[in-house]
Amino acid sequence: MRTCVAWFGGFFWATSLNIVVPVVAFYRGDIKLPNVMISDVMASHPAYEAVYSWGFSMTMLNSCFILREASFQWRKTMPELAPVIARFMALLYGVCAPCLFGTIAFQYKHDFDIFKSNLNLDFLMWLLHCSFASVFFLTAATMALIYGWRLHPVLTKKNLVHPADRFWRKLAVNGMMVLFAAGVVVRGFHLFHDAARWCILLTGIEVGMIQSILAAVFIGTSRDMMALDATEPIFDISDLLHAS
Repeated sequence: MRTCVAWFGGFFWATSLNIVVPVVAFYRGDIKLPNVMISDVMASHPAYEAVYSWGFSMTMLNSCFILREASFQWRKTMPELAPVIARFMALLYGVCAPCLFGTIAFQYKHDFDIFKSNLNLDFLMWLLHCSFASVFFLTAATMALIYGWRLHPVLTKKNLVHPADRFWRKLAVNGMMVLFAAGVVVRGFHLFHDAARWCILLTGIEVGMIQSILAAVFIGTSRDMMALDATEPIFDISDLLHAS
């Protein structure tokens, strides 16, 4: 169950929402430059909004499940880092997840020139959406920092990370921190300089940041989940098929 959730309920599904659906929307003409970010796809049609709302909500639910399972193993093998693990999980449940739900809940019609916008309801929806999204990405980058600087070195030292998982975790964690810093700068230019000039780069950073999160959570823990499924299965398929 853990492995299926990680790959099919998390990585493949969310990757489709992150990469495939925006390409389809642009090809169909549902979004046009300079409004080509994922939030613009969501706002372009009720069908997109429904798919993203359900899909990203399920992805966050599965992320919480996978990281909860991983954190149990971390506590067993690194009891000395229990406070660090607690802060990591508190950020996930207390900030990251609520902010993602806020991001998909508050939709707006188009991006705003903040110097020319009227203080109407759509502006308020834009402000809430951008605020939740900003805090979500900030929290994800902070969690990457905690894992990369505090948890990963100890796990590696104790030889508790599979080499393939180590590669994906390190790549994704470093990517999240670099892309977040770049995103802050580019978003500033996008808002205050020229949206048309910076929209493609900003969209690439957004997609890369989300993809790094998916790689860290789902690919980077896949072998841990396989090991847990083998030794401590949540249920056995035969139990589901067995007649009582």
